[in-house]
Amino acid sequence: LAQAVGVVHAADTGKEAVFVSLAPFHEADLVVPAVCHALGIQVRDELPQTDRIALALQNRTVLLILDNLEHVLAAAPHLADILAACPTLTILATSRAPLWISGERIVPIPPMTVPDPSRSLSLAEFERTDSIALFTARARAANPRFELTEANARIVAAICTRLDGLPLAIELAATRTPVLSLQAILDRLDRRFELLAHNAGDQPPRLRSLHDAIAWSHDLLAPDEQLVFRRLAVFAGGCTLEAAEALCGEPGVHVLDCITTLVFHSLLVRVEQPDDTARYAMLETIREFARERLETSGEFAALRAAHAAYFTSLVREVQLGYYTPEIPDPSHLLFVAEEPNVRRALAWEAEHGESALLLYVVSIGWWSWLPGAAAEWLERAIAGESHVAPGQRPLLLAAAADYYASSRHDIGRAAALVDACLSIAGEPDDAKAMALAASCQVIIADREGDLGRARLTATDALERWSVGPP
Repeated sequence: LAQAVGVVHAADTGKEAVFVSLAPFHEADLVVPAVCHALGIQVRDELPQTDRIALALQNRTVLLILDNLEHVLAAAPHLADILAACPTLTILATSRAPLWISGERIVPIPPMTVPDPSRSLSLAEFERTDSIALFTARARAANPRFELTEANARIVAAICTRLDGLPLAIELAATRTPVLSLQAILDRLDRRFELLAHNAGDQPPRLRSLHDAIAWSHDLLAPDEQLVFRRLAVFAGGCTLEAAEALCGEPGVHVLDCITTLVFHSLLVRVEQPDDTARYAMLETIREFARERLETSGEFAALRAAHAAYFTSLVREVQLGYYTPEIPDPSHLLFVAEEPNVRRALAWEAEHGESALLLYVVSIGWWSWLPGAAAEWLERAIAGESHVAPGQRPLLLAAAADYYASSRHDIGRAAALVDACLSIAGEPDDAKAMALAASCQVIIADREGDLGRARLTATDALERWSVGPP
């Protein structure tokens, strides 16, 4: 991309564009001599290199393109001195991290566009999508018989989408077309790092596999940043800054600073929310790498447990305020944003015989978050086969009754669970459970056609919700 910018710049302006690849250099002290060599400047005296470059460029207008500067960022102050001494010099630097020098303008390069899965596209529209155009070009280079057609365009689109529009990943996937069908490539993306390797041998090592490319960026991070990076993989669908600080830090680790670095290194994406807050998420390809690092760190099991506890507490806070006079209901934004994390926490509960989060989710009616085996899960909790906190059994029975009445439409089972709840519930400790049981009785009465009883029970339920203790 940087080379293409140089070619266009020279063609459009007639000015010099000089390209310097810094990938072979591993010491910052070698950057300025490499610049001198590229500019054709011979250093034969004791004149400082900055002055020598300024003297050589005094009658030249040059665009200097420095590619892959991220691993020699210590050279940035020297480049700032050169720019200050050379008013006719412009530097275009490609880097996975900012230089943090005066006058720097950061231009993030986003992933390539992928097709909108909600739209029905024509073949011509697929062909105009840049990620699909790249896949097609690389696939034809590897397999001259490859053609993008009406029949395969959607599979190519799915591949590009699963690969987050990352150009290197798309190129590597396309090189598999002589051996694998498109569907086989798509199916193997669950193990993408095995699939996306063995690029052309003339490429630098970091570009010969997707794993190596991400590892290159990862290895540029400081130890604290690597720690936060891998721990962020415990989240599903991203997280808030507060969640990251709760789960990803430890004494002496400044999570906000680490997240700032990860965003600037394009390893984390800031996602604006409807309420003007921000979440932080990883592209799925990046997250898979981070999860790999997390699993080999020995922290994975403890962090998953902490993740489940955190989101259990979060949903508990919603449950405590549910059906209160507060307007608007504060839970709807959490419902949308945190559903993937709550689902992951529910899965942890199922694996470990816990049911606290299940109880809270069902008691506020978020049935869509439950897995397909939710009824069996609830029955195990009711039967005492999974842990229920002391004093929570009435609420469990009431929540299960509401689930059966509202989601499963099993009025008989719901009525039995309401009776079981009310037989052990007592005020004031179980006011919320009794309120939920009453709301379930409203549904039962309505289904039985007894609207008078439904109205009376609804009034009782609302009164209990409004006066019950938190």
